[in-house]
Amino acid sequence: MRIATMIVAALLFSWPAKADPVHGVVAIDKAEIPDTIDRALIGDTVFQMITFSPAAQAPDVVDTPSKPVKLKGMDKKSPAYRDAVQLRSCQVQKIRRCPVFRQVSEGTAFVIGSRNRIGTSLHGIASWMHHVALNNRDLDMTRICPPFRLKPYKRKTVYDGIEGSGRCKLVYYDPNAALGQADNKSDNSTTSEFKSDYVEIKLDKDVSRSFLKKAEIGGSNKLYTFGYPDLRRAPAEDYPLPDPDTIKPGTLVATVGQWYYSGPSPLFYSDSASYGGMSGGPSLNAEGRVMGAMIGGRTGQTIHISVDRNTLDAVWPGAKDLDP
Repeated sequence: MRIATMIVAALLFSWPAKADPVHGVVAIDKAEIPDTIDRALIGDTVFQMITFSPAAQAPDVVDTPSKPVKLKGMDKKSPAYRDAVQLRSCQVQKIRRCPVFRQVSEGTAFVIGSRNRIGTSLHGIASWMHHVALNNRDLDMTRICPPFRLKPYKRKTVYDGIEGSGRCKLVYYDPNAALGQADNKSDNSTTSEFKSDYVEIKLDKDVSRSFLKKAEIGGSNKLYTFGYPDLRRAPAEDYPLPDPDTIKPGTLVATVGQWYYSGPSPLFYSDSASYGGMSGGPSLNAEGRVMGAMIGGRTGQTIHISVDRNTLDAVWPGAKDLDP
């Protein structure tokens, strides 16, 4: 599979799965979760992740020569600022031909394994990585850091790779996603693309006081998923609307559901509610360990991918941790 197919997959993942209203999202402050799940730990380790992605309607400039830019004094809500920070990221990393996307996207990431390592969905950064590789054939893509920002619930930004000096490195992902082998192909997304939709990224500093721990697929069939709904996206007609009094932009939410697994695969499924923006959020078992990451929705179900290393290694031939 090529990284270009992830661009198509990202469009599919943007839409929430259908769900029974009883399984709607609830702000973490009011969510009913077991004592085995540390509410404070979730708030400290689950971040809203701001990235850039291709816009569905506005034209994107995907091959712009890098150049020095000055951000001081710019209106941070302006299109000029959005474009400038992307050019700055390329300049800092010595990327000669820079993608400049017109859409600011929201997703979710979580601290996993160590205090300077995050897990998230690959499709959140796939388009940017693809266009960098496409137009800069000589780059070592494992050393390229996509521009993104991490903000915990009710706290200030802890990592800024957009305007700040934050640096990162992709350290674990499916090598068949071909991050360094860009092409112009774009196939229809199938379940095989979902099987690569997870990445772990090492940051240049600690971003939390602790981290979440992994678990294999199994145990109780209860699943607790956390993330940040992107309220700019309209839900499907039969999808429960968030409570406007408690779910506002930047709110960390929880959703509870039943999961099932048909194996052998890194994917499992649930009837949990999910919105665009929650992609990349952790799905915990009843013991408080991360069983997977939420990566998208299809009619009648939400899709999750295992974060267990043995499970992923079995379906990602040649995968290795670049920073064990």
